This record gives sequence, C-alpha cells and structure tokens, in this order.
Amino acid sequence: VRDARSHRADQRSLTTHRRYLHALHVAYRDLKPANVLVDCKGHLRVADFGFARRLPESGTTYTMCGTPDYMAPEILRNRGHGLGVDWWAFGVVLVQLRAGYCPFVARTEDETCYKITSGALKFPADPAFSPDEEALVCGLLHGAPAARLGSSTNLGPAAVLAHPYFEGVG
Repeated sequence: VRDARSHRADQRSLTTHRRYLHALHVAYRDLKPANVLVDCKGHLRVADFGFARRLPESGTTYTMCGTPDYMAPEILRNRGHGLGVDWWAFGVVLVQLRAGYCPFVARTEDETCYKITSGALKFPADPAFSPDEEALVCGLLHGAPAARLGSSTNLGPAAVLAHPYFEGVG
C-alpha cells in the first residue's frame, strides 16, 4: 500500500508520460491501470502501445479504439479526437485508483457509454476526495475536449502539472 504522497507522485509520473508522448504528437488512447507497470525501483512504466497513434497534421483521428470505461465522449461519438482523449483516460484512472472503481461504471457497456457521453460524474462519499483532487478530476473529465485540463488550448500538460493537487510533489 502506497501513502498519499507516493500516490500523487505516481499520478505526476503518468502526467509527465502524457507530456512526452504529446510532444511527439502521439495519442496513447489506452491508459488504464492494467497498462501501468511498476519496475524493480518502484518507477511507473506504461505498456501496450497497440492503440497509440501519431496524429496527422490536422491533430484529429477517427479510429474507434480503447477500453470503453476509459474512452472519452468524443471517441464514443465518433466525431474525431485528438490528444485530449489521453487526459480524459487519466482522469478516469485517478478516480479508479482512489475509489476502486471507474467513475462511469454501469451494468452494461451501453450504460457505461451513456454515462460517459452524458457527463454523469459522481464522486464517491467514501473515500472522500479532497477539493483539489475533485477539481483536478473535473478538469480532466470535462466533456468539451478544448476546455479539458491538459488540452493544448488549456495550456497543455503544464496546466495539469501546475494544478494545486500536485503541489509539493516533485
């Protein structure tokens, strides 16, 4: 079991991973706990780049791929997506690692997709999320890709790394 500071450091590590890939114009598109490994020194490593794609000059791709619980609304609507889908998945992973389940969990895949596209985000009462943690997750799970925390129109990865939730984590 890792303490809260280590947990935040792990999340920051995943953020710097997003920053690196996005600087190369690569959308990972399959961030989930099963694809995050811990090496012998305790550092996080991301595996399975099967859905990763270097984006075309337009910055938009239309491939429907990923794991439904972690898919951003724009993928499910099949209207084209860019790097913002990785920030969405990161928000889902943060909730899952903290609460023990995905924030849009449902009995069926169709219900999960409906919850994602309708923006039905509810935080669990236990464990309670801190105000900074809730603000970070809400920013990452913003339904509008251009307004999503981490999107290039929203200062990119620097905005995520500068979020008060990561204060004091180096």
